[in-house]
Amino acid sequence: VVNIHDARSNVRAGVRLLAHYLGRYAGDRVLVLAAYYQGQTAADRFGAYGSSRPYIASILALEAAFAD
Repeated sequence: VVNIHDARSNVRAGVRLLAHYLGRYAGDRVLVLAAYYQGQTAADRFGAYGSSRPYIASILALEAAFAD
């Protein structure tokens, strides 16, 4: 059970969901983040929406910034 009001529970659930998407989309980070942001069904059917692209770009930029 996820308690969205408990930070630890919320983070664990988010990490598990991202891990699921990483497997589902074979590591394609754009699709992973699209599914996380807009929903799995939408990502499966339409890929990343144009409106999701700024969110995806910001997360990928943060990943690059913290990679070192």
